[in-house]
Amino acid sequence: MRSVQEERALDLGIDDDRLLYAGLTFRDPELGWGERLELYREAIGRLEALPQVRAAASTRAPLGTGSVDTSLRVQGVDSIPELPGGGPFMRRVSEGYFETTGIEILRGRSFLEAADAPEAVVSETMAQTLWPGGDAVGKCLWLYRTTDCTRIVGVAEDAAQERLSSEPFMAYYVRQEEAGMLDAIYVRAEGDVAAAREAVSLALRMYSPAVRGARVETLRDGLDFLDPTARSWRVGAVLLSLFGVLAMGLVGIGLYAVLAFDVAQRTREIGIRSALGAGVGRLVGGVLLFGGRLTGVGILLGLMVSYLVAPYAGDLLFRVSPRDPGVLSGVALLLTLVTLAGALVPGVRAARADPTVSLRAD
Repeated sequence: MRSVQEERALDLGIDDDRLLYAGLTFRDPELGWGERLELYREAIGRLEALPQVRAAASTRAPLGTGSVDTSLRVQGVDSIPELPGGGPFMRRVSEGYFETTGIEILRGRSFLEAADAPEAVVSETMAQTLWPGGDAVGKCLWLYRTTDCTRIVGVAEDAAQERLSSEPFMAYYVRQEEAGMLDAIYVRAEGDVAAAREAVSLALRMYSPAVRGARVETLRDGLDFLDPTARSWRVGAVLLSLFGVLAMGLVGIGLYAVLAFDVAQRTREIGIRSALGAGVGRLVGGVLLFGGRLTGVGILLGLMVSYLVAPYAGDLLFRVSPRDPGVLSGVALLLTLVTLAGALVPGVRAARADPTVSLRAD
């Protein structure tokens, strides 16, 4: 559950309010780069003409991750450092990508519709890593061993890559014409999102016989297929929560049965103590103390076992440690409350019983 909460709260660097993601499939899997590019351009034009669409743009991969150019050279930098998240990743995008996704341009500008020379926009992490204290705008990138300068025209805020991750990484954006194939379309909806989604889906399915189908989702709803690991977090949260509720119910029922049996065995003792003046609070406290001892031993053993086996659940977690102290302490507290509730009922029943009846029980 914590993993799903963390995934929902993750800052993608993209304004996902009213943002749709569309993935196209083509009838010819061997469709060439040029033909695919033209189909995407035509799709963008059709979508922008819809009244339910404010803006549209295409990119190479669902969340923008592209290839890594190992021959990349950067003006004023002898060697490109490695960051935990990898990169620098080349993101292939069309004009209007930043406006559509809501990625903010922090310095400089985004791509112009027509440019005389190759242009690039770098992420904030890349700019700070390669030019600390300096300005990346105006610097040159040399891509794929070429001698042509790809001029940096802007610095954009960091945005999530294809795999949802919190580790820092470098990325830069180039025009799609300079980088080949495309995979995805982003659409900024206007007005009702559901109506926009239906209109976009219909337009993409009908605009060309070369298109076999189109899957259109809101970006957040589509995270499970944009990043398959997101599905494991959600499935894990649902399954483990169901098992947890079932286990908690068994704990409550089992504890009540054990304590009820113990109270039944101690009926005469409780009657004698009550006859000698023991109050209801003291009698109930004795039963709760017995239940508390059982719970203390069980929680201690449970925490030890959980600590040992928790790492095996690591693949189902996102931004949450398998041995997160908050989760373990929260579970221990919840089990304690269940224990108190399970012990309270037989304790109160025994304390309120008539002492004479209890003494005649044998």
